[in-house]
Amino acid sequence: MSEITVPQPNSALGSMTGRKLFSPGVIAAYTVLANLPLGCLLYGLNLRARGQRRFGNLMLWVGIVGFVLLFFLAMNDALPGLSMLIGAAAAINVYKLEKNAFERDVKTGISPTPWPYSGSRLWARKCAAKSLES
Repeated sequence: MSEITVPQPNSALGSMTGRKLFSPGVIAAYTVLANLPLGCLLYGLNLRARGQRRFGNLMLWVGIVGFVLLFFLAMNDALPGLSMLIGAAAAINVYKLEKNAFERDVKTGISPTPWPYSGSRLWARKCAAKSLES
C-alpha cells in the first residue's frame, strides 16, 4: 500500500496551541452515519484550523453544494441507492488523510473538539426526557 502524504500546516499561523480539531474517527463516523457533505464540512474546518485555507474553503463549499444537491435529490425521491456505500468509501479515505496529521497536531498541543460528543449526548438526554414525559 502506498504512503499518503499530508501537507504540513501553514507556518504563517504560528503555533497550533489552543486550536481544536475534529478527530479523524469523528469525521469518518459522521460521513458514514450522517452524509458525505457533513464529512466534507468537518474536514474543511480541520484544514482551515491548520492554516490550509484554500483547500479548507474548497471542502466547505463542496459540503455546502453537496447539502443543496442532497436536499433536491431527497425532495424528488432520487437519492442513489449506494449512498451509504459511497459515504463509507469516503470515510475510509478521509480517515487515512486525517490520521497522521491529527496525531502530529495532538503532539504539538491541539485538543480534539468535544462538540460532536457533547452535542450527541445532549440530544440523547433531551430525547430520553421527552420519552419519560409521555
